[in-house]
Amino acid sequence: MARLENPEIAALFQEMADLLQIQGGDRRRIDAFRRSARIIEGLPLPAAVLRASGELAALPGVGEGTLRRIDELLKRRSCDDLDALRRAVPLGLRELLKVRGVGPAMVRNVHQHLGVATLDELEAAVRSGAIETVPRMGPALARRVLAGVEAYRRRRGQLGLAEAQRLASRWIEELGIDPQVGRVVPVGALRRWAAVVDGIELLFIAEGGSGAGDVADRLCALPEVEAVLRRDGEGVEVSLANAVRVRLWWATAATVGAALLWYTGSPRHRAQLCELAERRGLTLSAAGLFDAGGALLRADDETAMLEALGLPPIPAVLREGRGELEAAEGLPSLIEAADLRGDLHMHSRDSDGRETVAEMAARARALGLDYIAITDHSRALTVAGGLDEPRLLDQAARIRALPQGDGEPRVLAGIEVDILRDGSLDLDPSVLAGLDWVVASVHQWTRMSRAEMTVRVIRAIESGVVDCIGHPTGRRPGRRDAYELDLDAVIEAAAAHDV
Repeated sequence: MARLENPEIAALFQEMADLLQIQGGDRRRIDAFRRSARIIEGLPLPAAVLRASGELAALPGVGEGTLRRIDELLKRRSCDDLDALRRAVPLGLRELLKVRGVGPAMVRNVHQHLGVATLDELEAAVRSGAIETVPRMGPALARRVLAGVEAYRRRRGQLGLAEAQRLASRWIEELGIDPQVGRVVPVGALRRWAAVVDGIELLFIAEGGSGAGDVADRLCALPEVEAVLRRDGEGVEVSLANAVRVRLWWATAATVGAALLWYTGSPRHRAQLCELAERRGLTLSAAGLFDAGGALLRADDETAMLEALGLPPIPAVLREGRGELEAAEGLPSLIEAADLRGDLHMHSRDSDGRETVAEMAARARALGLDYIAITDHSRALTVAGGLDEPRLLDQAARIRALPQGDGEPRVLAGIEVDILRDGSLDLDPSVLAGLDWVVASVHQWTRMSRAEMTVRVIRAIESGVVDCIGHPTGRRPGRRDAYELDLDAVIEAAAAHDV
């Protein structure tokens, strides 16, 4: 079984705290769960490593109960307390926690006063105005809840790419397939590296022509699976507690090329391939490429099948149905990891990162990078341990004392400074002016109007000390919508001020 990483363990402790709070449990126990989550999230090494060395047990605030739960989580991805809380709190109530702006206190409040137990019931309570009869639930808060519900519905069942990749890698490992039996590879949006993944698709390639049934059984038995939606000769589809769907298709060595070609492209790309095949008197499916008489032409090699359709190799990341077939002969070379020369937005252990500045510089050298910028959070983001002026100046001095030359990357002293509500910057401009690189970002007060947010960001650009605007829309694919912003006006201002 794949090992849980620290953020996953911390999230499970936070979940225990949330569920206990919904139940109206002991406040001290709730706080203890949250404190454990913060400790785990801030560990410099994996919890499993520190547990094995004995260092975890020596940390302040880590008692026997926390250690026992961590041991259970590392062993089976859950623990007795979490199991009991999940049984006690219905799935519908747990789902409400995924709505932005809805926390465990609100879930308990609306459940107690209105009997709200599902997403539909919460939305109905908001739209009818009933939610405003609940203590501490006024019209403004009701509007924010409705916006959160609508946003959640739009992204329900979706994952950001990084989260989907982690989940898929873990599942592939947990399926525990003997290489002599076969292998599992990502297909669909995962293989295309789509920013938002609408369901995880995997392909089991049986080396000996069998074994698919056993792999399907293992998939259906994984603890995250809520329901088996489909199981037939093509594959199996399951749904998870977070509404994400996982599809496992299967193929053999003789049909792997056809399966990869069929299951990788978007529906539009696949339809365009089928139309192209039909114009040539051929039929394309997940089983292979067939001539007009139904004879199999190719199924074992993806590139050969594209060639049979008159196409050169098309990188998986471009198979979206957006003109790649028409432009196939002139597609540009893709940017690869070897092309990257530097990274200008990085957080160290001084705020919410995991490594020291020196460790990051050493890693940059190992990766062959020419330059990096250390841009920790500024003081306004207290939850991330943001730097004030004295800490920032101390860090800058340490950065400038690092070795230079002889293959060492250039390390820039920088900051990710918060853009405050009025567009001013979180740190003294005279201090920022002495840095090598300043990223300015919005992290708080994200519900402003389009006009207000645009003025706010442009004011930061006009400060004269900003080099770059960080994550300018605030969007987190699969998790958070963008805030309102006139990006054209922001780009125009940035160009005018060399930002």
